[in-house]
Amino acid sequence: MHRPWDDPNGQPLGYPPPIVDHASTGVWLSGFTERWIWYLWAAGALWLLLRFLRAAALKGPYDQAVPGRLTALGWYLPVAAAIVATVVALARSTLLAAMFESSASWTSLWVGAFPLWSAFAGATALTFARILRIGVRMHEDLEGTV
Repeated sequence: MHRPWDDPNGQPLGYPPPIVDHASTGVWLSGFTERWIWYLWAAGALWLLLRFLRAAALKGPYDQAVPGRLTALGWYLPVAAAIVATVVALARSTLLAAMFESSASWTSLWVGAFPLWSAFAGATALTFARILRIGVRMHEDLEGTV
């Protein structure tokens, strides 16, 4: 008898197929979390970016609030991405553990889930915020001398 998890010659591969017929609530929630948590992270990043842009547009680039809001965005991008990557890795590990007897640990899955570009974007935002902060101080010094 040919089983679906056997190779084409009928030789058993030594492991059963993944169990996916009746997913439990925890497995379903893990899959849901893996898909939608990045959208929440992106919404938070867009909200912080909007705060920065509104402050720069309304008060000008040399206001004290502008570098602070860009600093908040710069820290949010890599730190929140690391937290989200941890949640996604745990969700994937839960899904794999529910389907297979042995699966990868969540720490090995975290490396693949963490977007490195968020760390570079955060470092860039922090660097630019530092430059803006210096510009704000120079602008205040210029106003004081004139």
